Amino acid sequence: MHPFFKNKAQLLIYLALWVPVSSVFALLLVNGVPPWPLEEALWFSALIAVVMAFLFLSLYNVCRSYPLGETAPARLLLTQLIAVSVSAMVWLFLTFVAAAAVDRFAGVHFHMETIQRALLPLLIFAYVVFALGVAVGYLLLALETQRSAELQQQQMKMLAWEAELRSLRSQINPHFLFNSLNSISALTTLNPGQAREMCLLLADFFRKNIDIGHQDSTTLGEELDLVFNYLQIEMARFGKRLQVDSDVPDSLRHFSIQPLLLQPLVENAVKHGIAGLIEGGTISIRAKPLADGGISLSVENPYDPDQPVRPRRGTGLENLRSRLDYRYGPDAWLEVQREENRFRAKIQIASTAGSPLAPVPPTFAKESMPQ
Repeated sequence: MHPFFKNKAQLLIYLALWVPVSSVFALLLVNGVPPWPLEEALWFSALIAVVMAFLFLSLYNVCRSYPLGETAPARLLLTQLIAVSVSAMVWLFLTFVAAAAVDRFAGVHFHMETIQRALLPLLIFAYVVFALGVAVGYLLLALETQRSAELQQQQMKMLAWEAELRSLRSQINPHFLFNSLNSISALTTLNPGQAREMCLLLADFFRKNIDIGHQDSTTLGEELDLVFNYLQIEMARFGKRLQVDSDVPDSLRHFSIQPLLLQPLVENAVKHGIAGLIEGGTISIRAKPLADGGISLSVENPYDPDQPVRPRRGTGLENLRSRLDYRYGPDAWLEVQREENRFRAKIQIASTAGSPLAPVPPTFAKESMPQ
């Protein structure tokens, strides 16, 4: 099928482009020798323009049958010369047939002798137009090939992105798992009941992580359940050093978000904030609606500004920015603020945020998320 037939708007635009061609024909006939009456000139010009327009489209199929780069130059030239010649002859023949039919059945008299005298100029004009049709045909094929290659490349990148995201979703901080197992081991003798409870929390955390790992979207409520599950495990390890302050309206728990947006920020707050302070501190989790119907999410924690600078700082935050940009484009963003000994990461998602179709998926680093 010709690309123009796949879209009605494109087909109408294409046919509209032949109006100037028809008008030029009519103008030449009205000012010819002998001059044609305006009505006859308009009828005949519209007729030959319509015939030429559809023959023009047919050359696309010839171009598809003999693609550039896959056909020998001599064969390609001969084939297209024959195609142009046949199209020109068919156009002239159909023009005369249609003119005779209109003259007989519609009562519009055409000056056939004038058409016969203009046979050579009409034939030359037809050759030029149909040669242009060949060029347009190959141009359309080149555009289709390019679009197909871009689509295939995008699909491959999407597959790579999905595999990368699944890998990211399935990653559990080894230190977190190691520390949790050590805490459970210590509690088995000191407090067996608490050790059992921590085992159940850890198992529940893994289950929820796996469940979210198979989703393209989740709700804020599900994300918070995972986060609070994680924090319960860490509170068993840190004791009173870790406190949590949460302010999330129930009306926002059904807001759809990309999975694992808050989880990395909370892990970051524990690992690079609370863990570095002898007295510990409070992690604040906030969610509030935006004026446009979107949502604002923030995670705030104390941290030691004098702690040693870790190598490759900020990799995790850049990963999160890349995920947001890929999923939402300009409709979501991550802001990071440091005020004295407080660190705040805030995510804002506008109500216009749509499905992920960014042209180039990001490549994630595999390091943890330092501040």
